[in-house]
Amino acid sequence: MVSVVIPAYNEEKEIEKCLEVFLRQTTSDVFEIILVDNNCTDNTVKKAKAFVERLNDFRTFDWQTNFNILEGFYKNFATI
Repeated sequence: MVSVVIPAYNEEKEIEKCLEVFLRQTTSDVFEIILVDNNCTDNTVKKAKAFVERLNDFRTFDWQTNFNILEGFYKNFATI
């Protein structure tokens, strides 16, 4: 299984384009997309959930603090 981790902070304008890339993959590998919600205040998570309903795995990690994008990624990646 391949796990794709996407850290996101207020990416509602770009998240669907990002996820579309994974749906176009031509691989026999099973993969999951893990969206790391870095305390988004927009519709990033709502849009992502609606988009990936047809996939098997979808997880969100909610943090109460707004980390910078790399710090949020490393903190969340360590929890996987």
